[in-house]
Amino acid sequence: GARRICQTASLAGSPDGLEIAVARSDTSGNCGIWTVPEAGGPARRLTSQLNDAGRDQWPAWSPDGGTIAFSRSMRGFAAQLALVPADGSGSV
Repeated sequence: GARRICQTASLAGSPDGLEIAVARSDTSGNCGIWTVPEAGGPARRLTSQLNDAGRDQWPAWSPDGGTIAFSRSMRGFAAQLALVPADGSGSV
């Protein structure tokens, strides 16, 4: 089914052009960072945030494509820079 993008323009193409990182919601409305193949196919969740607790958004790829940086904001706290491996091996 359709998923909500958590923040307008909160997506980024990988350096090799094969994947797109996007902040989007899951079926429960929780906002996290996902990757989607540019050519189409299933999305892979890298992070998860409960909407009432905060948001993960504004993904940006490292130049080598191995890491995705993103903004993690938690209710009541300033947003922080966070990192996650782009292959999903260290989902947070």
